Amino acid sequence: MGNDDYKNLFRRQDNGNQRRKASNRPSGRRRSSRQESQRLVITIVIIFVSAIIFIGIGVAAYRFVVNDNNGNQPNNSSSTPGVTETEATPSPSPLAQEVTNLTGLIKSINLRAKELTLYNLSSDSGESYSLKIEEGAAAYTKKTGVSASLSELSPGDIVDVELNSEDMSIRTLKESAEAWEKKSITSARIDQLEKLITIGNQHYKYNDELIVTYKGSTWSIDKIDQIDQLTVRGLNENAWFVEVNKSHGFITMSDLELVKDISLEVDSEIYVTPDGVESIAIQEGTHNVSVKGSNIESFTKVVTVNQGETITLDLTDVQIKTGILNVKVNEAGCKIFIDDEEMPTSEAIALEYGEYTLRVEKENFRPFEDTITINQALEEISVEIEQEIKLGNVSVTTFPEGADVYIDSGYAGTSPVSVSIEYGAHTLLVIKEGYISVSMQIDVKEANQPYLITLSRDEAGGVGGAAGFNRGS
Repeated sequence: MGNDDYKNLFRRQDNGNQRRKASNRPSGRRRSSRQESQRLVITIVIIFVSAIIFIGIGVAAYRFVVNDNNGNQPNNSSSTPGVTETEATPSPSPLAQEVTNLTGLIKSINLRAKELTLYNLSSDSGESYSLKIEEGAAAYTKKTGVSASLSELSPGDIVDVELNSEDMSIRTLKESAEAWEKKSITSARIDQLEKLITIGNQHYKYNDELIVTYKGSTWSIDKIDQIDQLTVRGLNENAWFVEVNKSHGFITMSDLELVKDISLEVDSEIYVTPDGVESIAIQEGTHNVSVKGSNIESFTKVVTVNQGETITLDLTDVQIKTGILNVKVNEAGCKIFIDDEEMPTSEAIALEYGEYTLRVEKENFRPFEDTITINQALEEISVEIEQEIKLGNVSVTTFPEGADVYIDSGYAGTSPVSVSIEYGAHTLLVIKEGYISVSMQIDVKEANQPYLITLSRDEAGGVGGAAGFNRGS
């Protein structure tokens, strides 16, 4: 039997089966209705399952985004410390549900997430909270009652907040009415040991939460000098924020020893009178700096000082003042010395301002010496020198002894006698009863000058002469 025969056989069998079943199956219309119902049920089930899956994916995505904004973002800092759009914020400290109002110091701001980190100033807990700002709250209120954008807030602001008791989000945000601000402060004194900031006569405490900034960046309180210009904010007796408006640089002066009684003036006001100080702090900016001294011509220089920069003023270029010294001496022919240097007596003596040693000398006169100060255009000094008195020791011995000795009519004693007298010419007289007196002129010009006199008896009652005199050796 061939293939075609098998195919024909199967067709005949099939046709027979179909004829036998035809009388037992429903009509075509009923069968089509049941199939459509089945397809509808399957479609509904598929739609329902798909909806559940779609909702689950959406919920998961939403939770991921919320968690990302609450602290899982990268730390991209902006120019103002604590103010960012994507900054990560610390996990909030537990805040009691009954707390609905507090005053806080803004530590950081996340503008995109509308979140603030506040240091609680309403209690002594020392805690910081990370708080959300309610949706729709796009502004805060200043002390004046004027609304301002949240973008105007910055770390260091002290604010009063009202919290939503349900989720502890910020409902209202106001500039604290109790907070104070002192602007353009200079001469503030900071005691880091006692943690005190003194402004005038007021003392303000601070702690490690104090925010210090300079040009939008975090600054160290160690770098603040009393000359700096500051803005200070605080609450009650506590300071919480310091902004350095103007920091400082330094001015140093070389060769300070050249200038006497030196003083430094900044912008026409005496700034400091240094005494061997090599470097002084000066507020950053452009200033007219004047250097003055008792022995120099004052000079002024315009300098621009940047933060941390040192400007050196070279004093070797200053012009020293000079004065004329006129020395009047009571004796002619004297020699004049200034600091051991002989000066010409026929010319005016020009000297720079300062101190000098003046000495005047003349032979056989006592030298004059004194310290003088030249501090004006003309200095006149009168000097009186005295003739030098030299003494010689005159000793008189007589034979016989016991004679009365007189020098220049003054009784010197009984021989042998020794007496000191000035150099020069003198009259010596020796008298002894029964002997001829001896009178003579002597010239004292040695330190020791002895005289030996032999007296002759007065046989006739006359007066002895020089024949009885011998100059001793």
